[in-house]
Amino acid sequence: MDKLIIRDATTNDVEGISAILQDLAVAEKRRKDSDARFALAHYTAHPDQLCCNLALDAQGQVLGFQAVKHTIEGNPYGAPEG
Repeated sequence: MDKLIIRDATTNDVEGISAILQDLAVAEKRRKDSDARFALAHYTAHPDQLCCNLALDAQGQVLGFQAVKHTIEGNPYGAPEG
């Protein structure tokens, strides 16, 4: 089994994050934008971002990511503020 690498995402990772989002859109699991500009604005450079972590294979290909943000009032998920 290949080694799985977990690390913090940077603005240099937006293409890899975008590729994951585009795969989700093709699978009809996502309807929002999926381009690199969206990934930058919503995942690696969002002002409410707490962290964004990547899972990569041994060759450095992004396999997935997780972003955690502070929730704000009126967020689209109905999550409590804080």
